[in-house]
Amino acid sequence: MSKSNSVSIATSLDFDKVAYNKSNIVHLLVSLRGKSIDFSKRKPLSLAVSIDVSGSMQGQKIETAKSSLIKLIEHMTEQDSLAIFAFSDSVWQVIPMTKMTSDAKIKAKTAVSALHHLGSTNLSGATLEAYGALKDVMGEVQRAFLFTDGLPTAGVCDYPGLIEIAGRKPSEKVGLTTFGYGNDHDPELLTSMAKRGGGNFYFVKDIDSCAPFFGLELGGLLSCVAQTLKVKINATSGAKILEVMNDLDVEGNSDKTLAKITLDDIYSEEDRHILIKMELPEASKAIAKRDSKIATVEVSYHDVETKKDETNDAKVKIEFVKPGEEQKDANKEVKEQLARVEAARAQDKAREMANKGDFDGAKRVIGAAVICCRSAGTTFAKTLANELEHQVMSFVNDAHSYNHGGSGYLYASSIAYKTERKTWDGCQGWQGNQGSQGYQGSFSGKSNPWDTNLKEPNEVPPQAAGVVQAVASSQVATSQIPEVSLSKQRIHRI
Repeated sequence: MSKSNSVSIATSLDFDKVAYNKSNIVHLLVSLRGKSIDFSKRKPLSLAVSIDVSGSMQGQKIETAKSSLIKLIEHMTEQDSLAIFAFSDSVWQVIPMTKMTSDAKIKAKTAVSALHHLGSTNLSGATLEAYGALKDVMGEVQRAFLFTDGLPTAGVCDYPGLIEIAGRKPSEKVGLTTFGYGNDHDPELLTSMAKRGGGNFYFVKDIDSCAPFFGLELGGLLSCVAQTLKVKINATSGAKILEVMNDLDVEGNSDKTLAKITLDDIYSEEDRHILIKMELPEASKAIAKRDSKIATVEVSYHDVETKKDETNDAKVKIEFVKPGEEQKDANKEVKEQLARVEAARAQDKAREMANKGDFDGAKRVIGAAVICCRSAGTTFAKTLANELEHQVMSFVNDAHSYNHGGSGYLYASSIAYKTERKTWDGCQGWQGNQGSQGYQGSFSGKSNPWDTNLKEPNEVPPQAAGVVQAVASSQVATSQIPEVSLSKQRIHRI
């Protein structure tokens, strides 16, 4: 492997100076950023879409799914290719992989408009057919889309079987993205399938919400700078890795000195953050006032531009000082990311309580989250706290609110916090990288920044323009979060 700057690394500790005469708990923040690329030209897209027309999609769900697909067709160009499958009890081809010329787009939209609901839901067959359509397709940008409520009743129906099928990608270039329709859709299944397929999950509430998702998804694909990211943390000098706090796949060892973390792709100008909770042993007086290395960080990935496997690395150092000279206030960037992770976990906790009918408990969890986020002291965290207080509370206020969109709301926004990517139209914090924002503009009626006649890409507002609307926290302090021990076996956290 060679070294590359396509993905940059920055490391921060919540406390850079700690007392040498005792053991210490610190939080390591690893920040990854995709390099800036030229957006004036884009690569062709190859998409295979399977649309659910089963009986459970009857009514508004199938009409919204069909309208979503028609909107997608309208914004493809002659250099892009599209295959469409419909599925109920069985799966059938609506159109084969076809270049989206003007005539082809008319035929595709006509065929989609003619679809109607019938039969059961063969989600497994729909996934395999979409993958099959991309098997022999050339090009770097390939994606399978599932438009469904995720309620299988034919073919493989169990969670493990469907997730295993989602992993049968024809190549590493192909990913699976799922779009959930209706308040009764199964977000856990669709998220798990997308995660195994290397893609994303979105909750489509109505036709207006699908356009931003297509912009984020396709813009991200077109601006991807690195794929199959892996981050390796090696603890040194007696330090121990207590927990990788993100909802990621982690492999560790028995003595807690190693964590191998698997991420997905990273887009141009996108930031991804990983939090690691570490324990430092008591140090000798002799090393006081000296910087000591406590960990190394290595990032490996496939560089989309060079088509080579690349690496980048960094060292993590801390200063052991005399008692009374240690750092008093935690690093604000680390505190902000701790608030984000805690908020995602707590929203899961609030949803768990609401599922049991304990709405008072869920509201208490959200109240604790407000206190936690405000204590972080950053603009991001304060805005997060305000949205918790004024937005989320309404979705766990009672059974009616929760059962009519609240459950999906909490689940989707929790995923957004875990992945730092938008998952539904209420998620304002994760606006995407420059590429995804630009492509999102083309779906909302603005000029298309991917038009090859443009000399320069459109300007894009700052990445963190707002925050996701639904977040909660059951833990007021990081110390209250249950630890995840690392073992030699792979930890697959859904």
